[in-house]
Amino acid sequence: MENLKTIKNRVSAVGSIIKAMNSMKMVATVKLAKINNTHTQAKRCAGILLDMLGKAAKEHILCNRVESNSWTRRVFSGPASLGGGADGSESSALIVVLSADQGFCGPFNQHVLHSASELIELYNNAYVEIFGKIGEAAIASRRPQFAEFNRCPDIQPAPEFAKYLSDLVIRYVVDHGVTTVLVVSGKFENVLTQKAQISTIFPIEAKPCDSEIVEIEDCSEVFMTDLLNAYLYEAFICVITEHLISEFSARVMAMDASVKNADDMFDELRIKRNKIRQDKITQELTEIVSSIECMM
Repeated sequence: MENLKTIKNRVSAVGSIIKAMNSMKMVATVKLAKINNTHTQAKRCAGILLDMLGKAAKEHILCNRVESNSWTRRVFSGPASLGGGADGSESSALIVVLSADQGFCGPFNQHVLHSASELIELYNNAYVEIFGKIGEAAIASRRPQFAEFNRCPDIQPAPEFAKYLSDLVIRYVVDHGVTTVLVVSGKFENVLTQKAQISTIFPIEAKPCDSEIVEIEDCSEVFMTDLLNAYLYEAFICVITEHLISEFSARVMAMDASVKNADDMFDELRIKRNKIRQDKITQELTEIVSSIECMM
């Protein structure tokens, strides 16, 4: 049977854990509120840029103004074939996997990594870039060829990481002839449900746009390059912020459930501590009374 000192130590430890989990929940809640606003703005901006690309495609500006060997032409080409590139190259697909740098968010990371593993199996020779310590450790343990990773900026803050990813994708398009870019990340369904999603960054599906809001008189290759760069940046902002919203929501729910379980354990330990202490007091009083009776 546990003694009083052991119970007191356990009560103190559980109390400290509850404080730590409440702090993590509060931090995740604050970050969630902040990143949600960024996601809304980025989604609206990406939609406008996509309309501009559609307008340019409709007026044949892309085909007429941009050189055939430019990387801006490649992003509108067809997707890569499974296990190899459409042009016969070893690979023309890039898979970007976003995970978390820490756990404490329920099955969120497992969902993302499971989808990433299936996609990597599907595209046998695809280039793979994995971000987040949880994803790096999991994928590297399953696939030794991905054991070495280039150090990159943290997923947070999102703007810096989005710029890093857009530059990375352009390098893959220019240097390796990549025509398909897929991003595996978290998707926010509702407060209780977060799933994995696969977003297609390339090829860009720029449908013809008849919007009167967008007017393009003339443009050069520099304009189209800047437009695609801007769209890439906003598209990655959308994916990253939704991923972070999913992660923070999952962490808030996980911490909330953990705090409730810890509170129940804390109450049980406190009742047990009080019972042991009362039993000890009762025993001491009984011994004192017995000693007095023996002396009389």
